[in-house]
Amino acid sequence: MSAAPVENRESAAAEPTSQQLDPAGAVANRVVTSVIAIGAFIFALVETVTAARELSHPIVAIFALAALGGSSAVVIIASTPSRAPFSSRALALAAVLGIASIVLSAASVMGTNTLIRNDWGGVSFGLVLLACGPYRPARQVAAIGVFGAVVIGFVIILQVHGFTADAPPMAFVIRAVTPLLALCFASVAFTRVTVRSIALWQSRAKAASALLTDEASPGIARSIQQDRVTILGRDVIPFLREMASRDQVTDDDRAQARAIANSIRSVMVAEADRSWLESVVESSASSASGPGGGGKAVVLDKRHLAGGMSTEQRTAIRTLIVALIEAAEFDAGDLRIELTEVGERSVGVIDAKLQSYDYLRRLALAPYFAIMRAVFTNVVIDFTSSALTVRFSYDK
Repeated sequence: MSAAPVENRESAAAEPTSQQLDPAGAVANRVVTSVIAIGAFIFALVETVTAARELSHPIVAIFALAALGGSSAVVIIASTPSRAPFSSRALALAAVLGIASIVLSAASVMGTNTLIRNDWGGVSFGLVLLACGPYRPARQVAAIGVFGAVVIGFVIILQVHGFTADAPPMAFVIRAVTPLLALCFASVAFTRVTVRSIALWQSRAKAASALLTDEASPGIARSIQQDRVTILGRDVIPFLREMASRDQVTDDDRAQARAIANSIRSVMVAEADRSWLESVVESSASSASGPGGGGKAVVLDKRHLAGGMSTEQRTAIRTLIVALIEAAEFDAGDLRIELTEVGERSVGVIDAKLQSYDYLRRLALAPYFAIMRAVFTNVVIDFTSSALTVRFSYDK
């Protein structure tokens, strides 16, 4: 079984979303999103049943509920971790179905609607937009909410002649659009505050990380120097001491000197070429609680493409690697990671051999896959009972 490719992640340069800045938080928010979306449909259903005597076209009312149900279903499905990120296409589809439900609901009571107290369109569609808040830019949600309010206002103007209450038409319009605008802009305000808070926290975290790096640099340099001194003390100094105790240099001495020099050079080159990804894999395998240290994972990154990943992308890769290696039956030797260049993009493939990949394992790894989908593009996950392959790409 394999997952379908996910569409390219949309640029967050214009206006980031909570899901893009905090993928793990978006996964946790999905329960609330589903409850709100389902609540929107239940509210509409209850209001329709309680005002059944005002329905002039019951069949149209059923279609109105079906459209709203479709809008709620789109939000629930699009917000699932396996389909991250929540696309603008999904938001547009949810909006079209939601606005269609408003129009159909009004048509179902056309000529018999005496008061707007049972008109559920504004509240239900507002709840749908509220559920979309963490996944789409605030500007998009606000624009759709305003457009929905215009549609509701137009529908109310068409019905105002049948209302029994004596009030100016604009009063009915304001009464009808207020729930939608209130819920919509509540979602917008919450989203913007959340995005700003996450962005501020991330900027502070990056500044603190840079400060810690500067502070740790002297210690790292001393550690590297000490490693070099250890190599010299173990291999070079005893050889030189032995040479000094003799009067001549033999061919064997020259051969041994070349071997020591090549050994030291190879170690230094290997350490200089090692990327952060190789360090993560090595440290995770060595500290694994299971048999993760029994083998050695393979990391192929000849062009040092791992260095082009953003902080969020590195975090996503790191957490997935640790989750795989920490599994009780997983051996680090069953892990292979390869990064290559394809045109202007970097493409990564993670291959892991699994002893078992049942429903529980898939459920346990689902949050890590969700984060991968939120920060990388073209994420494809293929899995069988004995193997897992994760393909992804990102800008260089």
